[in-house]
Amino acid sequence: MEKSGAERPLNLDAVASLPARMPASPAYVDILIALTHAIQESGGADAVLTGSLANGSGDSYSDIDLEVDCDSESVRARLEKVSAECLRRQGRLIAMFPATHLQMPHLMIHFLEYRHALVKVDLNFVLHSPAQAKPGLRLVGRPEETVFGAAPLSAPAPDPMDRTRMADLYNKFCGWMWYTHTKIARGEYWEADDALAVMRAQALLPFMQMLSGTPYEGFRRIETRFAPDMQARLLATRPASLDAAELRRALLAACLWFDQVTATLAQRVGEGWRTADLQQMRQFVSQAADGRRD
Repeated sequence: MEKSGAERPLNLDAVASLPARMPASPAYVDILIALTHAIQESGGADAVLTGSLANGSGDSYSDIDLEVDCDSESVRARLEKVSAECLRRQGRLIAMFPATHLQMPHLMIHFLEYRHALVKVDLNFVLHSPAQAKPGLRLVGRPEETVFGAAPLSAPAPDPMDRTRMADLYNKFCGWMWYTHTKIARGEYWEADDALAVMRAQALLPFMQMLSGTPYEGFRRIETRFAPDMQARLLATRPASLDAAELRRALLAACLWFDQVTATLAQRVGEGWRTADLQQMRQFVSQAADGRRD
C-alpha cells in the first residue's frame, strides 16, 4: 500500500479536524467517527483513510474510502459484517455490493442515506502480515478509487434462478446511478458517458435479454432480436451529446427503463433479488438533476 506525507494517526481528533482540511460535510465526520469506534472495538485490524478526504482534495461528492488491513481471514469476515451493521445504524443503506467488476471482491461499496444526503462509503478489507501491522488508524492520501476501472463492457446474463447474481447486478446498477450523476455534476462528461455505457452493457442489457428470452450475446444483432419498442427504450439511454443536460436525460431514461424491466421480470420470476432501494436512488438523482437540494 502506497504511503504519503499525509500519514498520521486517525483518532477521533483527527476525524474532527477534517473540515479544516477540506469542505467536508458533517456527514463524513459522523460516519467516520462511528466506523472508527466500530473497527477499534472489534479489534484485529489497522484502518487507513485514503482518497480525497485524506489528501485534502475532496468535494461534496467525495467518497469515504477506508482500507482495513486485517490480521486474518476470520477478522476480515467479521469486520465486513461489523462495518455494514455500523452503517445501517447510522442511516439507511440504499445499495451495497462487492467490487467484483473490478476483480476486488473484498472492496465493499455502500451507498448510505444519512440525514437526507447520500454518502458513498468504500471499505477495502485486505489481509496483512502480522509482522507488518501498525496499531491505530492512519490518514493516507492516494488517488480516488474509480467504480468502473477496466471492467469489460459485457457480462453474462444471470440465470433466473441465480438470485444472488441478480441481486448483485440490481445493487450495482443502483449505485452506478449516483456515481454517474457525480461525474456529470463535476463536469467530467466523458467519464459520465463511459459510466452510462457500462450501466447499459453490464446490468440493463442482461436483464432486458432475460426478459425477452433471448440468448445473451451482448449487443450482437439486437436489431433483429429486440422488438422495436425495446430498441427505442435502449437507444434513449444514449446521450446525443456530451453536455450536462443531455447526459442527465440519458441517465434518468436508463434509470426509468431499468426499473420497468426489472419490475416486469420480478412479476415473472418472483421477488427476493431487488434488494437495493432503486426508487430512493432515483429520487436522489432526479432531485439533483433538477437542481433541488434537501
